[in-house]
Amino acid sequence: MKIEKDKISVKMFFGTSDHVRWSILIGVTIIFTIFLYPNLIIKKHSYKLGDVAASNIKATKDFLIEDKDATEANRREAVEKVLTVYDHDVTLSSTINQNVKTAFKDIRMVFKAEKNQNKTARKPSKTASTDTVKRAITVHDLIWEKKVNFEEKIGVSVSDGAYKILEEEAFLPDIANLICSILKEILNNGVVTNKELLLKEADKGIILRNITTKNELVVQNLKHFYGLDQAKTMVKIIGHPLLKNIDYTLRNMIVDFVQRLIQPNITLNRSETEERKQKADEEIKPVFHKIKAGEMLLREGERVTKVQLLKLKAYEEGIKHEQILSSSIGSALIILCILMTTYILYIHRPS
Repeated sequence: MKIEKDKISVKMFFGTSDHVRWSILIGVTIIFTIFLYPNLIIKKHSYKLGDVAASNIKATKDFLIEDKDATEANRREAVEKVLTVYDHDVTLSSTINQNVKTAFKDIRMVFKAEKNQNKTARKPSKTASTDTVKRAITVHDLIWEKKVNFEEKIGVSVSDGAYKILEEEAFLPDIANLICSILKEILNNGVVTNKELLLKEADKGIILRNITTKNELVVQNLKHFYGLDQAKTMVKIIGHPLLKNIDYTLRNMIVDFVQRLIQPNITLNRSETEERKQKADEEIKPVFHKIKAGEMLLREGERVTKVQLLKLKAYEEGIKHEQILSSSIGSALIILCILMTTYILYIHRPS
């Protein structure tokens, strides 16, 4: 008896409450949709490179695919086209030459001061010979006291033997001029620290940037630049016509002097080069291929290529979310219609 009453009360509850009936209807629809969800997921074509396609696959809509390999190839090509930057110090030659001439001139001032003293002290005297010896000793000492200062001005060390020869020649301006002429010709040609590294750019050339004006010049012929060792060898060759009539000892001293003064005036600017390569890489835009609706992505019986795999992946990724959403909504509506039809038929059934 109690069970019958409970059945009647439940029936009255469901029969009189529209909210309850609609809630049950929606709940059942959701449950059915969840059960159907695994069948709504797109089944990806599990093809691998070289597999044979089992069926035709066509694109159902327009979409774009990024060709990462082509993009990366374009970036590599752009980076490879960037020319290596070398800084050119065009003022180095004049700076060194000016320092050499100034250093020689400062030492000659000692000789000049000694000559002036001789002019004012040419009166007969019993101590004349003694005074001459004292002045000579004083001049010699002063010259050697200035050796450190002389080396600092020219920027290189000078052997005692070479300095002694210069003292004997009274640091003549002709010697300084010869040194500067040979050095200028070598530096004007261009001296690089590592010529082997430079010649690796022979196929493309380099950008030679003036460090003073920042003007740039593309240079294709790199062989004419001197390496450090080559530049030192060229001192003898360039200096031969200028020094052929000079004493052997003095000639060797001048050659050694110039070789010590040589410095690279063309240097690799690695940071600027890398910065330009980075900029070139960033300026390359991704390569996209447009696929039109209806285009055949894969034909039955064909061997799958790398490009086709790329198209399939992009296509499946693009339509996956759209189809899941539309399929879910469609399934839910179908279930809802079926349940509503069943419900309407039930409540209007003949008594």
